[in-house]
Amino acid sequence: MAAKLMPAAPKKRRRCIGVFMPSWYATLPLPRNLPFLRLALPQSATLCMYFPVPHPPMRKTNIIYKWLTILALVMTLPAPAAETTSNSFTIGLFLPPDKSEAQSLKTGAEQALREYQKAGVPVQLLARGRTGQWGAESDEAAEMVLIEKARALISPADVLTSHLLLQVAGRTRIPVISLSSQSSVTGAGIPWMAALAPDDERQARFLFAALGDGAYCSAGCWAVLLPEGRAGEKIKEGLQSAAQQSGVRLAPIVEAPADDAALQRAVETIVAAGPVVVLIWLPPDTAGKAVRKLRSSAFKGALAGHTLLRSPAFIESAGPAAEGMTVATWQKNQEDLSLLERLPPAIQADETALYAYDAMRLLVEHFQRLPAGAKDHADFPLSAGLAGASGRLQFDQWHRRTGNLDLQTCRQGRFQSIISKQGKP
Repeated sequence: MAAKLMPAAPKKRRRCIGVFMPSWYATLPLPRNLPFLRLALPQSATLCMYFPVPHPPMRKTNIIYKWLTILALVMTLPAPAAETTSNSFTIGLFLPPDKSEAQSLKTGAEQALREYQKAGVPVQLLARGRTGQWGAESDEAAEMVLIEKARALISPADVLTSHLLLQVAGRTRIPVISLSSQSSVTGAGIPWMAALAPDDERQARFLFAALGDGAYCSAGCWAVLLPEGRAGEKIKEGLQSAAQQSGVRLAPIVEAPADDAALQRAVETIVAAGPVVVLIWLPPDTAGKAVRKLRSSAFKGALAGHTLLRSPAFIESAGPAAEGMTVATWQKNQEDLSLLERLPPAIQADETALYAYDAMRLLVEHFQRLPAGAKDHADFPLSAGLAGASGRLQFDQWHRRTGNLDLQTCRQGRFQSIISKQGKP
């Protein structure tokens, strides 16, 4: 009898999914970007990518198109389980383009890394940044999380970078610690984040109260030097709100470019207005140049600025003109001071380095407290307090750091705490 032939099993059909990408995307390395697309595809699908003919260098509309494409890719990412499956973990540190700030961040974070690794904690630090078209930070942050497997991110002080990193963190559900002093960062609606710096409005209110004793608030106006662009606009909103609450008149409010000639014109505008105090809300290096120009222009009034001006970069840039500069920092209790005194002097004198050090400690302690199987973003908003080199690390339900502020003034090249009114939350 002839053997009965069985019909051949039908072949499983694979679907082909075509993705039309802009030509600028074709210039990027595929191994770096392909995983983002593959995560959004079913296993039975084949990915085909099509690129149009390259076009001339991007104009503003092309930049917007690029960012919308990046955002669309991020939005297609599946939310990972993000469960604690291994004792080892990596924390990502995003570095800004400013070299002095980037170095301060690395110095502080690496100090905490060494301490924990010496104690046997299996933690790694992934420090990386990207410059280029606006929105490139999202590419880098997504790669750190999805490819390098960073389980948390530390964001620099720049508000725009913080918002881009929060976009990625919102979808991937990983914790983010931000050094930005913008209230819009804590108001972004991401539950698994915390901000280390006092927001601009609170710093300004504290400075108005501390320097307002005597004639400062009543005798004349307070001038303001701000960065250009969107970052400056957000700072301006916070300072104006604080001034309205404190009964202080801010005038003039001047944008100060990093260009030396343009900065000189901004300083001349300030001096011509005759303010009693100048608030300087610029990056440390640019702020130091502005202070030097103000003093060389015979300005005799008081100088005050944001908390991150407590830095060697500012003092080096300003030189002797830094004398008398006043900033607001977090108060420290005895436990905080003991922790601070164990650090190298270079870190003790740098508020940015202290924030990076505390951000690493906050995240490492968070992961060590997580029970087995818990998601990485569990226990946020953070409620348990922790000693910090920059001050007590404790947060409210809106992810804002709580505690009183202290006044520090530069004397002979060093910032020192002085007796003042204590700021209230």
